Amino acid sequence: MSANDSGEPGQERSTITIDVHHLIRSSWATWGRPRIVVDEGERKATWGQNELSVEPGEHHVHVYVRHVVPRKLGPAEVSVSTRPDSVAELEYFPPLWPFLDGSLGPPPQKANGSKVTLWILGAGVALFCLGLALSVTAFSAG
Repeated sequence: MSANDSGEPGQERSTITIDVHHLIRSSWATWGRPRIVVDEGERKATWGQNELSVEPGEHHVHVYVRHVVPRKLGPAEVSVSTRPDSVAELEYFPPLWPFLDGSLGPPPQKANGSKVTLWILGAGVALFCLGLALSVTAFSAG
């Protein structure tokens, strides 16, 4: 559907494109289907590029992944202003961890949760080093 394909002759239209990404690292996101809500009206969505025809003006866009727990995985929202015959580009990433918010906005976007991931990896490395040090100490003492 083109940006002017509204069903009514002479009515100006705009397009919002949303590139909905999924991450292999957050495979729980791929179990669900993405959902896009524009101005409280839900639209069909797929992983990848989604083209939505809208009237020119201010729009509230909400994206999430329908899931079991949590029911709305990675919710994210943004307001976008469109002009007649223009395209507003947005990009959505689900989070790396299921209970965090997703990221939605003009490209480029990145997945939320990288700091949490680094903290968890750092804690794991620290525990491994502590266990190794205790093992070496116990082995040399005994």
